[in-house]
Amino acid sequence: MPIIANMVPHCNKFLRAEKIMNPNVVSLKVVDTVENIFNAIKDSGHHAYPIVNSQKRGVGLVFSNFLITLMKKKHFYDQKKET
Repeated sequence: MPIIANMVPHCNKFLRAEKIMNPNVVSLKVVDTVENIFNAIKDSGHHAYPIVNSQKRGVGLVFSNFLITLMKKKHFYDQKKET
């Protein structure tokens, strides 16, 4: 949920994300396996995951409820069909 700047308590106005974030970030790849996605959701319990490319640079963010819906509906990307 976004925080509106004028509603932030004074003691938190200059708080950096690195001070409160878990240093062991759970990320997903641009193309990842259902097993990895399922395990990330099951083991971490996060509500969203950064998406990283092959150079480990962030390229997006995906919410777990979106991933769960795709898995329930079995909407998978088949790399074999693309080659």
